[in-house]
Amino acid sequence: MGTRLTLHAMLLAGSVAPAVHAQLASAAEPIVVSASRRPEPLWDTPAALSLISSDQMDGAGVRVQAAEALQRLPGMLAVDRGNYAQDPQLAVRGFGARAAFGVRGIKLISDGIPASIPDGQGQASSFALGSAERIEVLRGPMAVLYGNASGAVIQSFSRIPEPGLHFQADAYAGALGLRRNGVQTAFKQGESDVLVDFSDFSIDGYRLNSAAARQQLQASYRYQWAEATQLRLVAQRWDQPFAQDPAGLNSDQLRLDPRQAGTNTLERRVRKETAQDQLGLAIDHQLFDRWDLSLYGFAGSRDNLQYLASNSWIGLDRAYQGLGLRLSNRFAMGPVPVQSSLTFEHERSNERRQAGSALLGEKLGDITRDEDQRAVSAQVVWIVQADLSENYRIYGGVRNGSIRLSAKDYFLNDRQDGSGEVRYQQTSPVLGIQHWLGRNQQIFLSTGKGFETPTLAEVSYVADPLNPSRILPRFNTQIAASSNRQWELGWRGRSENRHRWELISFHVRSANEIVVDRSLAGQNSFRNAPGTERYGLEFSWTARWQENWQSYISLTRMKAHYQGDWTVAGQPMDGRWMPATADLAGFAELRYQDGPRVAAIELRHLGRRFANDLNTLSAPAFHTWAIRWQQSFMLGNNQLTAIARIDNLLDQRYVGSLIVNNSSPFEPSPGRTAWVGLRLRLPAS
Repeated sequence: MGTRLTLHAMLLAGSVAPAVHAQLASAAEPIVVSASRRPEPLWDTPAALSLISSDQMDGAGVRVQAAEALQRLPGMLAVDRGNYAQDPQLAVRGFGARAAFGVRGIKLISDGIPASIPDGQGQASSFALGSAERIEVLRGPMAVLYGNASGAVIQSFSRIPEPGLHFQADAYAGALGLRRNGVQTAFKQGESDVLVDFSDFSIDGYRLNSAAARQQLQASYRYQWAEATQLRLVAQRWDQPFAQDPAGLNSDQLRLDPRQAGTNTLERRVRKETAQDQLGLAIDHQLFDRWDLSLYGFAGSRDNLQYLASNSWIGLDRAYQGLGLRLSNRFAMGPVPVQSSLTFEHERSNERRQAGSALLGEKLGDITRDEDQRAVSAQVVWIVQADLSENYRIYGGVRNGSIRLSAKDYFLNDRQDGSGEVRYQQTSPVLGIQHWLGRNQQIFLSTGKGFETPTLAEVSYVADPLNPSRILPRFNTQIAASSNRQWELGWRGRSENRHRWELISFHVRSANEIVVDRSLAGQNSFRNAPGTERYGLEFSWTARWQENWQSYISLTRMKAHYQGDWTVAGQPMDGRWMPATADLAGFAELRYQDGPRVAAIELRHLGRRFANDLNTLSAPAFHTWAIRWQQSFMLGNNQLTAIARIDNLLDQRYVGSLIVNNSSPFEPSPGRTAWVGLRLRLPAS
């Protein structure tokens, strides 16, 4: 009954009022790059690609967590864990749903530089959202051309400075001790520009032991050398000196007090300390009239120290590098215009993993684990697109990639050598066709084959076959890479500058699906399941009804279940639902804008999600309301913008995220919360 009422409310919101997509606010079509790896109008994209604008990020949150804005998109499950030690939970069409921390199964890219390491692990929190101009999310078969573990692609893009010297400062404060201050300086003169973005964030948190503090600095330099060459340099510093980890709750704990911390987390001071530095360089050069060359390189380091509830600690010191080269050209085969690109990419990550005992959240005694882990990837990608006529386009590509994961164990006091090495290789083809049904409608059909290797974290532990309550710190060479076959059929339409809609049917079938085998006290072991099947519909509609009223609605209906003859605890798994995936997700917004004044109301729904493979524990469906208000004022030549937002307006009690196959899987979300913000922009000088 609750689901039907929520669906009715969402459809009503979409039928009476606000457009949120930037393309309806302006006659100019947004330019995107994620699908074909070259700039093209969003309308011409032959794939399921969604765009989050800067205005939408402003209204969604304080620009700390990408999940705040991503939750509005179809096909996307984006949940803030309320746990800054583990990153938001992001999944697209089921890809990434198993992640207990960070992002897996989804490729992350920031300003053209990969934010995921070769094994597929990434942290969306590394995005510099304070200066982000847009976020693009690519779903479906085209995403597999981005490499290993690319069930989807999420890219963030920083804004490009305007001429002159610009200054911006913002400050936010809200419930749960939320505080965020930021400063941006931008300068453009002649052929060069500079953008510097610094932010300082802290929060006390909803639950006990969930406080966190974070500082982030990103500086970018861009130089246009003549008309043929552009250089971009991006430097980033990300420092999280502490992020307490409240862990998950079991059913009894959740019922008794959702604000409490998990078992032993307070007494043993469970927390994480993280710091990351990265430098990236990209060069785009027009070789000849129809030939372009793009080069990029990056290097960085990430240090991570985590104290667990099991009276132990884990330390990771990672250094990573990557190089990429792409050659693009445009030519004609008779009357048919063709565009193609050939890309070479090589990335590596070296990680020192250590562990030991702890007492009350401090290191105790000698180390119990000491090893070097390495991930090395290399791939070649070819993409081609041909316009057969004014109404037909074919496109396709092929990626050949290899991944090597290895570990060298230096701790042999336990008389067990945990060293190991595994290699994975696969060729991934993609093929599609796009057909325009007149000027304002089109359909596209595509299919592709992808693969996903386990991450270094996923091969770092083995379930003890003799003790069901123990996980061994040993390199796991028995996990195979998961492969998948995807299909996508989409219908896209628009009505001049007033309405825009998209309906997409998708189907994903995987083999050797990587699943959580055992989850204990912050450590997880993994195994392969025979396969999964996921299929469903994604719908989105933006509309401008009157001069001031706009609306947006997105709905995702998905079935995701295991396949094959395998068991867990003696129970057959064929047909059981994939954990941490919802059968129904929706978002609706009604927005009113009168000049500098904006007011909006939002509704979000997320269906029931199971917490384990056996489907014996689940988080009930929920829906929440939110309202926001924004107004800009002129103070002389300066612009002051005030923003206010209330989340969970009706003070619902619900579980936001899950830790898959953990005995304490529930991560509850806060009740009604509010925050306010001020942003000051000084004019160009």
